[in-house]
Amino acid sequence: RGLINFSSELDNTLKLHLEQSTVFKGLSKIIQNEMLECKLFVIRQNIKNEIKNADFFSVISNETIDVSAQFQMSIIFRYILSNGTPVERFWGFFNPSGHDAKSLSECIKYNLKEVTENHDKLISQSYDGAAVMSGRLSGVQKLIKDEYKNAHFVHCYAHQLNLILSQATMHNRDVRIFFSNLTDVTNFFSNSPQRVAVLDKVVNPRSSNTRWNFKSRIVNTVHENRELLIECMEEIENTFNQNIAINQACAIRRMLNDEKFIFWLNVFHFLMPHVDILYSQLQKRKIDSTEVKNAISRFEENIQKERRNFDNFQNEMPGEVTQCRQKKKT
Repeated sequence: RGLINFSSELDNTLKLHLEQSTVFKGLSKIIQNEMLECKLFVIRQNIKNEIKNADFFSVISNETIDVSAQFQMSIIFRYILSNGTPVERFWGFFNPSGHDAKSLSECIKYNLKEVTENHDKLISQSYDGAAVMSGRLSGVQKLIKDEYKNAHFVHCYAHQLNLILSQATMHNRDVRIFFSNLTDVTNFFSNSPQRVAVLDKVVNPRSSNTRWNFKSRIVNTVHENRELLIECMEEIENTFNQNIAINQACAIRRMLNDEKFIFWLNVFHFLMPHVDILYSQLQKRKIDSTEVKNAISRFEENIQKERRNFDNFQNEMPGEVTQCRQKKKT
């Protein structure tokens, strides 16, 4: 905007246009940000008024690391309008001072005070099952309930299945190691544009876009692009100068060629579609206990069917494993 104003001092035609034009020209980022702040203020005032007129409301919060490696907490409010319509309003993203229960709860309580001073109105709080959020003695839900007596904790149902699957994979040592190694692949590319650039160069031109979120997608992505990922690691080893990157790429390349890793990668590549189906069914807005029971029964039947076919699956493995053995010898 400053450059345009300076140019207008040198060009009378431009100056006249800027003075007489009826069309707003928000060319400055400052102006654009101020407009967004004004919109945010209006929207939040509307949410405050709706909560003021509502009998009760609930808070939902979740925290994650964004693509810029910044810790973000989202806060959402749920309540019923005066006409009986249930609504869910996004309140905003926030950066708590820490990742502990005290810091997270203080961030939530600060925003609760922004919308209402009536502590009795908050009747529900919903988070994931992480100990820092759901802990009965010192978790976020306990710290909130100490101040908001009616705020009963409701576990995020979408997260419960994730917890069950996560706990299930922890009981078998080999499976636990497999998923730990699998996570190394995603961590290797996170927060490193240079490594991602090599990944895009090697993998994306010959395959669909890589999607690392969720275990099933990680399994499928690595399974479908294993050879390309090996090629990617080799290029990083040959072209990078950082010792850490080279050592990590070398370790991941060896892991991708490991017989046991390939075995479990194939196993979960066959199993994860059943998990995805169950997850999508349980996520339906309109689902009752009977449908949930039927969905779980079908899931168990499909897993048992895969288990009975396990011998056939093992017979299909030696070709790929043998190929890896031959590569090791050469």
